[in-house]
Amino acid sequence: MSHFHLHRPPPKVPWWQKLWDSFRANFPGRSSEQARSFALTVVIFAVLLLLTRLFFEYRGIRI
Repeated sequence: MSHFHLHRPPPKVPWWQKLWDSFRANFPGRSSEQARSFALTVVIFAVLLLLTRLFFEYRGIRI
């Protein structure tokens, strides 16, 4: 008799849900709403920074 048993495969979890669960684990004792708010703030900041760089590049402005 084999010592190995077949187990049910792990459920298919989308990559974004794995990323979100990993991110939310860094905020123990906080609600998911607070983590979502922080993530949204970081994403908006990154997008604005990128848009600013593209605008300056388009206008030929060097900083």
